[in-house]
Amino acid sequence: MKQPIATRIAALWCVVISATATLFPAAAQQRSSAGRCIPATLDVALAPGEGISATISGTFCSPSRPDVHDVIDILVHGATYDRSYWDSGFDGSRYSYVQRALAAGRATFAYDRLGIGKSSPLSSTSVTMYADAYVLHQILQHFHAQFHEVNLLGHSYGSRIAQLESAEFNDAARLVLTGSLHAVGPALTTGELVLRQASRDPQFAGSALDSGWTTTASPAGRAPFYDVAGADPREIAYDDAHKSIVSSTEFQQGIAIGRVPADSNISNRITRPVLLMSGEEDRLSCGLALDCTDALAVKANEQPFYTHAASLTVVIVPNTGHDLALHLSAGASFEAINQWLLQTPVH
Repeated sequence: MKQPIATRIAALWCVVISATATLFPAAAQQRSSAGRCIPATLDVALAPGEGISATISGTFCSPSRPDVHDVIDILVHGATYDRSYWDSGFDGSRYSYVQRALAAGRATFAYDRLGIGKSSPLSSTSVTMYADAYVLHQILQHFHAQFHEVNLLGHSYGSRIAQLESAEFNDAARLVLTGSLHAVGPALTTGELVLRQASRDPQFAGSALDSGWTTTASPAGRAPFYDVAGADPREIAYDDAHKSIVSSTEFQQGIAIGRVPADSNISNRITRPVLLMSGEEDRLSCGLALDCTDALAVKANEQPFYTHAASLTVVIVPNTGHDLALHLSAGASFEAINQWLLQTPVH
């Protein structure tokens, strides 16, 4: 049953217009009524023409009742998160996009990006947005050999990587970009979102992380990612206790690319169908030049950045901040994504 908030989502539709890798499943498995999940690793290069130099750790999940179209969703997390953003350990029944996709008959692969979580440790300067995009390209190519359709879903910085990968390699059938509008909100201009050297944070004390690896800092902590009125305070505390890291190199590149004018922005090289989803209270993008309570204004702001996309859909989620998958509205957001994936043809 859909949550009542689902009826308040505003959806606007507008048509606007290589290296080899091997996947090695580990032995451990997790099962649910919707499917089963296995940990997996993928050996990758950081740039075209380079040899294998890193291992990506992820979780591959297959549905109990596969969709006849044989589809997989590749899931890319944002800055200071890891793969668990898509399948929260706090309350998986509410906050798991993975379980929603499995129930719909789609497989998923969520992974820890370069240098993060269980993926290979790397120097912060070697983890660039371009390396991230090339790694994603290798992941997509691997799963293209196994599935009829490969969808690409990103969150926040993960959406920027998905944009760059799609602009450069055009691998995905459909693109879902959450928490990634072309606007700057107060959390990025007033000092509300603070990153500090991760090795100086108690949660990463004693680590071998170099000074370019950063994480969210107190007193605000994870607050900039939430609309407090629309989130469970226990979940926010859990999120803060399980935070991850981000390379300052890639983070600054992601911000810079997002601010490039529409006519020369990487997003304007995307030719696949695109779904943009934002919380109306996302303080990283909304609240200054862009009023995200006005869906028409969001559409007008974003359309110039996707003039070559096969189609563009904008969905605004009420009572929700930046982390759409971690608010009480998560079920409604997941259902909106699922319906878009089911209803949007690949041109």
